Amino acid sequence: MIEFENYKSNVVVRDKYDFKDVPVSKGTVFCGATERIFEKQEEVERTSPLLAAAVIGLDNTAIPIPKKSKFINVWTDHDAQEIFLDTKPTCYVIFGKSGAGAFKIGEALSKRLNCIHLCPKHIISDELEQRSQTGRTLDFNLKRNIPCNFDVMLKILKTKVQSPSVQHRGYVISGIPLVPSSKDKLCFIKALFSEEGFLIVEDLLFDIICNIKKKKPTKSVSSPNASESSQLSGEDEKEDVEEEHHAEEEAVEEEEAAPAALPKFILDFCSNVIEHKKGYYKTTQATLLTQIEEIFKLSLAPDVIIHASCPDLDIVTIKKHKYLNYKTGQSEMKPFEFTYVSDIRRPPKFVISDFDFPDPPPTIFNPKYNCLVPGHFKERCLNQICNYQNMVFPFMDKKIKDFNPRRFIEIDGRTNLKKMLHNVMERLTLLHIQPVLVPEPLYLQESAEDIEEFWKSVSSFNTINSGVLNFKRTPSHWYNRCPVELKLRRSVVGNPKYAMALFKHVYVMSSLDNFISFYKNPRPYLKLKYLEPTCRVIIVGTKSSGKSMIAECLSWIFDCPITNFENLLEKEKEKKYEIFARSILSEIIATIEDARHRDWQRSESDRETKLNAWSKNVLKLLNEYCEFVNSLKQKEKEKRPVKKRRTKKVAEKKELLEQGDQELLDDVKEENQLPEEEEKQVLVLEEEKEIEYTSEEEHPILDPQDQLKINALRQKLFFLPMLDNIEECEIAISDKSFLEYAPAELTTVTKKPAIPILGDEDVTIAISNYILTNELGKEIEPTSDEIMSEIVKHIYTIDENHEQETNGEELYGKYIIDGLPSDPEYWSHLNNPKLTPDHTIALIENKEVDQELMLYYTNLEKCTKYYADKILAANDPLIETKLVSEKTKPISVKDIIENLIDYSFNRAFNAIVVSENQEIPESNMTSFSESIDKFREDWDSLKLMLEEKSKSYIEVELENKTDVEIIEEVLLKLRNSYTFMPPASIDEDEKNDDDDDIDSATKDLLTYNDPKFYCETYTYSPVTFFIRDTLWKGNPSFSLLYDNKVHNFANEEFLEKFRRDKSRYMFYNKPLKVFPKIKVCLTGSIGCGATVLGKKIAKELGLLYINFADIINFYMKPRHFKNVGRKYENMFIDEPLDDDGVVEFQMGAEDENEMGDILTNETEMRRMIQFYFDRGTPLTSFLAQKMIKKIWFNPFVPTGFILDGYPRMPSDFEDMLSATCIPDIIIDLASNSDVAIKRMAPGMFTQWKNQQLEAKEKAKAKLNKEREEWNDRITQKVVIKLIFEEIFDNMFFPPGDKDKRLSVESAIMDAHPSGSSNVDPLLFNSYNELIQEYPEPIDTNEWESNNEARERIESRIQVLFETDDENIQAMKELIREQKIKMTTIDGTKPEYKVFRECLSTLMFLKHRNRSLLEQTFVVSIETANWLLQNGFCFVSKFNRICPVHIYLYPKSVQNSYKIARRKGTLYPVLHRAYIYFICKAEYVKTFRRNPLKFVTSKAIEAYCEYPLRISFIGGPKSGVSTLVAKIAKDNCLINISKGLAIRRVLERMPWTEQATKLRSQLADGELLDDDVIIDAIQTAAIDHRTVTYGFILDGMPETPYRAKALVKLGLYPNIIFDLNVNKIKAVENCLNEVNYDNLKYLPPFPKPLIEKRYENWRIRTFKIREWITDDYQNLTVINANQSKWKVFKDVDDCIFEIAEKIHFYLVHVDKGIVRAMWVSNESFSERQSSYKNLCPVCFSKKVYRHSDFPPDKKGIVQYKNTFYWVCEEHLESVMMFPHFYLAPQDIEIPEIPAVVKSIKKQFLYEKGTCIVTYAETLPAQKVVAGSLDYACRYRQKAYLFCSKECLTKFLAKPHLYYDIQVFRESKNFKKLSLKNLPHLGYLEQTIGNVLTDACCSVNVLRPKYPGLSFPLSAIIFIALWFKVNNPLMDKEKKALYHKALVVFEARCKMLTRVGLVLRSMNNPFTSYPICHHAEPTLRPVEQEELCSVTIQAPANVHKSSIYVQKHKPSFVQSDRRLHVSSSMARTHE
Repeated sequence: MIEFENYKSNVVVRDKYDFKDVPVSKGTVFCGATERIFEKQEEVERTSPLLAAAVIGLDNTAIPIPKKSKFINVWTDHDAQEIFLDTKPTCYVIFGKSGAGAFKIGEALSKRLNCIHLCPKHIISDELEQRSQTGRTLDFNLKRNIPCNFDVMLKILKTKVQSPSVQHRGYVISGIPLVPSSKDKLCFIKALFSEEGFLIVEDLLFDIICNIKKKKPTKSVSSPNASESSQLSGEDEKEDVEEEHHAEEEAVEEEEAAPAALPKFILDFCSNVIEHKKGYYKTTQATLLTQIEEIFKLSLAPDVIIHASCPDLDIVTIKKHKYLNYKTGQSEMKPFEFTYVSDIRRPPKFVISDFDFPDPPPTIFNPKYNCLVPGHFKERCLNQICNYQNMVFPFMDKKIKDFNPRRFIEIDGRTNLKKMLHNVMERLTLLHIQPVLVPEPLYLQESAEDIEEFWKSVSSFNTINSGVLNFKRTPSHWYNRCPVELKLRRSVVGNPKYAMALFKHVYVMSSLDNFISFYKNPRPYLKLKYLEPTCRVIIVGTKSSGKSMIAECLSWIFDCPITNFENLLEKEKEKKYEIFARSILSEIIATIEDARHRDWQRSESDRETKLNAWSKNVLKLLNEYCEFVNSLKQKEKEKRPVKKRRTKKVAEKKELLEQGDQELLDDVKEENQLPEEEEKQVLVLEEEKEIEYTSEEEHPILDPQDQLKINALRQKLFFLPMLDNIEECEIAISDKSFLEYAPAELTTVTKKPAIPILGDEDVTIAISNYILTNELGKEIEPTSDEIMSEIVKHIYTIDENHEQETNGEELYGKYIIDGLPSDPEYWSHLNNPKLTPDHTIALIENKEVDQELMLYYTNLEKCTKYYADKILAANDPLIETKLVSEKTKPISVKDIIENLIDYSFNRAFNAIVVSENQEIPESNMTSFSESIDKFREDWDSLKLMLEEKSKSYIEVELENKTDVEIIEEVLLKLRNSYTFMPPASIDEDEKNDDDDDIDSATKDLLTYNDPKFYCETYTYSPVTFFIRDTLWKGNPSFSLLYDNKVHNFANEEFLEKFRRDKSRYMFYNKPLKVFPKIKVCLTGSIGCGATVLGKKIAKELGLLYINFADIINFYMKPRHFKNVGRKYENMFIDEPLDDDGVVEFQMGAEDENEMGDILTNETEMRRMIQFYFDRGTPLTSFLAQKMIKKIWFNPFVPTGFILDGYPRMPSDFEDMLSATCIPDIIIDLASNSDVAIKRMAPGMFTQWKNQQLEAKEKAKAKLNKEREEWNDRITQKVVIKLIFEEIFDNMFFPPGDKDKRLSVESAIMDAHPSGSSNVDPLLFNSYNELIQEYPEPIDTNEWESNNEARERIESRIQVLFETDDENIQAMKELIREQKIKMTTIDGTKPEYKVFRECLSTLMFLKHRNRSLLEQTFVVSIETANWLLQNGFCFVSKFNRICPVHIYLYPKSVQNSYKIARRKGTLYPVLHRAYIYFICKAEYVKTFRRNPLKFVTSKAIEAYCEYPLRISFIGGPKSGVSTLVAKIAKDNCLINISKGLAIRRVLERMPWTEQATKLRSQLADGELLDDDVIIDAIQTAAIDHRTVTYGFILDGMPETPYRAKALVKLGLYPNIIFDLNVNKIKAVENCLNEVNYDNLKYLPPFPKPLIEKRYENWRIRTFKIREWITDDYQNLTVINANQSKWKVFKDVDDCIFEIAEKIHFYLVHVDKGIVRAMWVSNESFSERQSSYKNLCPVCFSKKVYRHSDFPPDKKGIVQYKNTFYWVCEEHLESVMMFPHFYLAPQDIEIPEIPAVVKSIKKQFLYEKGTCIVTYAETLPAQKVVAGSLDYACRYRQKAYLFCSKECLTKFLAKPHLYYDIQVFRESKNFKKLSLKNLPHLGYLEQTIGNVLTDACCSVNVLRPKYPGLSFPLSAIIFIALWFKVNNPLMDKEKKALYHKALVVFEARCKMLTRVGLVLRSMNNPFTSYPICHHAEPTLRPVEQEELCSVTIQAPANVHKSSIYVQKHKPSFVQSDRRLHVSSSMARTHE
């Protein structure tokens, strides 16, 4: 980010990604990649699990597998198989010149890989042998010498590719294109006889022959492709469906299983391929290219291209040695006879070939039956080669370049077949290619009588033993179902006779056709989605048993409609009733017609009568109305008084009504018969009309009574419209025209009755009466045959519709028939296998029928059924899968409310119905019981029929089961209907194999393998692990072998749970399971030291320490009870516990309902706990289990715990087993009583002593308190007594008697020392009496002595020890039986030894990782290849790469497979379904300890394989060959040297043209030509290692010509090592070289010879070094004068560094910008940008800096597949912001100065003066003559410069210097010395420029030294600048000042840099993105101008400081691109 408050970047801005609304903070702008702001999240495609996953187990499969499954982690066998089946088969195409060996390598490759070899010869021969329509037509044409055209051949090829076998295995295509041997540019395509014409002729001939013989039998040969439908006539197609089905049933019954036999032809035949066309011409090249193009357009496109190369003359030679044996029809090769004698005396250090096949034994070629080649053979052969070279090769070369280079394989056609095949296979080994797996028929000699017996014998088929491992075939998930039929959606049990083995499973087919289809292509049939249960279900059961509920559940799960039998029965009844009704109607139709006519006459008579009555009534009312109106008019005329307002009459009328003149109203009502409400309405109407009427004063005002009467009449005659006109009314009376207003029912004439038809009510009644009268009810009921015929038609209709919907892929649809009777009479119609349901569900009521049961069913029929809540409440994977996959539709709130209301209402109604108590009649109970018995009998017979047909049936008993339990049981049995579940036992020998005695620490992970394949929980019980997350060691006695994996269980209960529903307890698709907590139990007798040890161990391992005694007091008893235990007991205050209560307590504790009473009884609770610790009495099981469950399953204990003191006795251990609380280990600390007494007695005695002292103190305090209370009480009593006695004496005794009484002396008085004179005798007398009555309290406690206490404590410890030891010994037996690990440690040892031993015992728990339950096996390479070829295992996503190696070295570019295989350190490791190839022994141990760590690593996703291409050059005896041989062996590179390449040609290919040239030149003693040597090297480089691992050239290239030849061949090395050795070292190496084997033949070379060779090498090597430096610049010089080890180490480190750079380049080249590597001049010219070789950053500043001078390619970067050259100054900035600096632009490159070596004087500018020096020294006008060594040409002028620096400056900025004119001094002026100049001139000539530069630098840098002010910092900076630029200073002092200036400048920038870094992304306290920009210049800005943009190249960028230029790294790491550039600064223009 850059602050924009006062400045703005002076740059051109462009919104790169067109984001206009990017929000930015105030004053900041983001200058980075805008796509990071709006980074698009990849849309994760939601994949719903398939229903098949519920059958396998939702956690046992990952289906549906994602489409991109290259690096997906798959954990199960069936998912790995699914990926294999989804993988496209690998297809190969072989190109090459005719005779180069394409056919023979295709044959060998197809046999090796199990592919189909498709060549013109094979495909045409296959058609001819199959006698297909096309084949017979081809045969007809060939016999007439008409060859097959290329287009026909391509059509046949396309058809063959579509064959199922090719779709499964893939193909190898060779022999295409068909290259002609003629040189004609046009080829003539002859016309062929078409198939249609051939068939017509064939039919005619057949008819003629039959007519001649007077007999026309059925054709023996028919068209293979003719379908059944084409052979049927129109009448046959219209046959009845039932007859066809009946015929099919009979055919199925009579059909016998044909013997299992594979077809002779596995490719499809062709038809309608050959069409008749007129002959035409076409260019030869077009025909050839068309063939190649069609190959690449096949539906199965080729994946691998193999090109067989061979020189032309060598092909001719090979063809000449081929002979045709006319006796056998085979071609034979005449062996090449040549003997080569090698003259090698020194043993070679390296052999080129990595695997030499032994030469075949010499064969005697017998030319007796062989044909010689024709005379023109060579010419035709050369013509054919020329056609291929000219017409095919250019097009093929382009195709190959566009093809994936890793999948292009080149072979040498001159080598033998084995060598070619070896090279191809070695290349394919490193490609991720799955092997071709072909189903293997078992061919059982004797078919097993029972399918179960067959599966028992399956394990013995195709078994391989590898050490202790046995790989066996097991039943698949299809078990005994035919996969082919199951794909068609029908479950059919297979026949063992048609069993086939594929992968590690055995599949059973049902017929021979299915057997052949599966053999050809098993891929479409083994998809896991077809394991979904087929929904062809019939549900039977008694009435109201829940059939509809099950049907609804299955219908929802499988999206299948339900066919209700009752509804079907009703429809059939209606159909039959309609048939009967028609016949009955024909008999009774006359009677019905007569009845209808009588009814019609009656209705017409009634209508006329009613019409007359209505007419009379209306006439009467109308007359009355007219008369009354006329009378009113008459009265009005007579009166004619003053006009009254009508409103007054209305008011009077209202007043009458309000007054309630009842008599008047009654009269009116009687007359008018109007109700009161209508009367009020009439008044209202009158009021409304009165408004108009009042305006007319002439209207008369009627009397209210008259008005009421007339209104009443009008109301009765309201339907007459003429009431307002009296005249019309009178006319209506006269002519009775009012009848037209009569009601319609009175005027409408009733129609005459129609003819009776079905559906009329009277007809239905008449037919019903007829049926009842004649007792025809039983005949109307449909029979079982009629009903079942409809069901059969319905099923066939479903199948036909489903077949049409799926385009024939699935032939059988889904159906659910609800309520079909179990009567065998119905089921006999479903005997056809196509009709028999796959699943029959029977719901059986097995409870005795009683009143309660009948009442339940009665209420059930009345209630409203709700199935959804019951279905969703069931717990089954099918329901879970359906819920996940179902797409919910949005529901409105209205619908939700309506559903809730409806649901609540029906619930309430159901509750009311159920609450009604009814008594069921006995007759109903009897009939219901009889129906149940009848159903059971029918069901028993039905089961036998289903078992005979091997169909699944599900039987569910309803007694004491809820609806949810019924649904769960049905779905469970449905999933397990066809699942293989072996018996709960395994072989005895497997039971006895127990590896518990083998310690994991002593296992050799390099060789050890478990003897058995265990399940996913290894040897632990899977049920306890998935239920309780507990690792419980399984017992081999309760084991089960399923899918060749041993499942051990802790007891029989868990075994049965697993057998009932195995998918619930298997989670194979989740290997990274919940890491189990560490659970350690520490037990031992008293005094064993368990508490101290447990605390130390818990602290060491980071576990929670738990003391069981504390847990008992915390969890078991209530908190307010007193704690129990030795440390809590106190014998002085605790009450003693008796032995009686505990027995009663234990007896009553069995009932859990009494737990509340027990927990509230403190005495009993404390007694139980105390006796548990002291006497070994067991705790209550309920409480103990509840307590340990809280400990075991506490979620707040993340790591684990150590439980001290539990278990103590067998009952404790049994409680642990019952609660499934199993520890990882139980540690028993053994001890003895003496040690226990020695350890425990002192502590217990000290505790007792302290308690005794405390008790004594308490007793003393108590005694003192009692004495005080006693004294107070005695004193009180004495005083009271004396007072009473004194009162008594004063009242009853005289005074004299008082003295007598006082004279009596007491004992106290006599005893008192003071005598009787000081004591009152009466007082002491009373005191004495009270003491005798109330004696003084004394201490009565008897305290135990120390010796007695010690004896008691020791005896108690002795008893406790004996009790504990006895219980522990008894508990050990149970622990051993349950296979729980227990270790006994001697606790009598010193504490540190016990701790050390215990800690070492628990180390396996500390080192436990997430691969704890994983199982791996080490197998041999042969076994691994066998497992891969047979499908037992698959190649992992790592292919042949070592996962540990790629994890440790993620930047590796080489596969370690072959290196390890060559060294013998390759170890295949089997883990789950995949094989991993580990390259080192230590890696094997690492991988096996934690395989999931490496398998789940994503390092393989970034792996890029690239071959190393290395070359070594060096002087003689510099150690090149030795070093090359060692590096080649270590890295599996092919070592190519001139000598090895030449000798290989002479030895292996002596008959070739190349060998002939070599021999001729060697024989003449000439030097070998460069071309010959290059050809030999090219021949040696045709090897698989050249492309996979790379090559290493020994001593190549030596000359530029050879280097260019290597570039042309693509063999130029990426890096060249130059071993630089001096002459002395070379001579020393030569003299020290000793070959003991050849010492007597070949002594060391003499010293002069070596010196001469060394001098010659120095002369020759100059040219190649210069060429490399000018072009590729990939030369690395190694000091070979060092030791061999040091040289090898330097080279090896360099190669390792180069490999990392290569990896970085390959990973990032398509993602962003990278530093280009090893770019040649030609490559740079082809892909350079518009800037060419100019730096884009400098170009924007008008600085022309390019890569030519000095030659530099380190600055080349690659961005978007384009090369840019960037200078070193701007390289870091460009690498950080490539989109900013390297944006594509249209630029115009100006003229660039060119460096020249020679010039002409006439073009010399300014007489050769260095104008750069002259310009920069102005005004000094320093004139320096230039040199020819630094010359350049610019604008047709030549310039000379004095130094390289001046030349560089001119090349960068020629526009600044090119036109400067040198001022020539005049002789009139005298020279002046500096001392004679004035002050200003002196400063200008001396320090003026330096001072100006210093001030400018201060202005730019703004130095601010930390702690100093700005002025002082500037002064120091200027001073240092002067010192650095002082030309008179010594170099050493100048260097010191320069260093001081650099340090000062860096420290001044420190504050700015810290601030920028803190604002960058590296600041952990900020969340905003990087908002800085490299080297911007700033100017003021307004806030409105801010926007989100990408900043392009700035106009001016300030030069970096000297310090930055010197210390800037040459390569910028990707993680440094987020840092702020050190050269970023604010500058001014």
